[in-house]
Amino acid sequence: LSPYTFKGIYTAATGGTLLISSDGYQIDFYDTYTYNITGNSDWYIQWEAVEYELWFEDHDLNNSNVPDPLTYTIEDQITLPTLSVEGYTFKGWAADIAEGNWTYELYAPGQVLGPGMYGSTSLWAEWTPNTYDVTLDYQGGTDSQGNSETIIKMTYGTKYLDYELPTVTKNGYEFMNWHIVGTGGGGVIRTGTI
Repeated sequence: LSPYTFKGIYTAATGGTLLISSDGYQIDFYDTYTYNITGNSDWYIQWEAVEYELWFEDHDLNNSNVPDPLTYTIEDQITLPTLSVEGYTFKGWAADIAEGNWTYELYAPGQVLGPGMYGSTSLWAEWTPNTYDVTLDYQGGTDSQGNSETIIKMTYGTKYLDYELPTVTKNGYEFMNWHIVGTGGGGVIRTGTI
């Protein structure tokens, strides 16, 4: 896979007169004009950068904020986009095909690549669900270990229906339920599990 294609042979490094086309056609012999050599001269091969496509994918979370595909050449600089989704940390982009000089490594959000990158590939968004501390405040009560509160770790998007909440007692009171407060909270848990 070459990032350049042969454009032709010209009389100058850039611009100039085309002498031999990319298919080997000698312009000066067959065209309507001639190129007369009257002394020593330099001829230059000119190259054209190949255009590649870069697609961004995020099927895991069905994120609607994924940017459109882009077209680039080896001479361009690419800045990888940064995404955000509630409850997740964006780790970066992983190439699904190691074409050109793309590798299977994880590319960081906002990472600047190139000039020098080439090849068409799809980059897949990689996410890590956030883990949050949930504090169970016993409101003056204690559990069987004598604690007045406990902290449990909960991962976003994971159901904790089988997590056993501690049994809490408080002198002179009957336990009624757990009440959710704080960020994203609001509600009553009436059973011993969440």
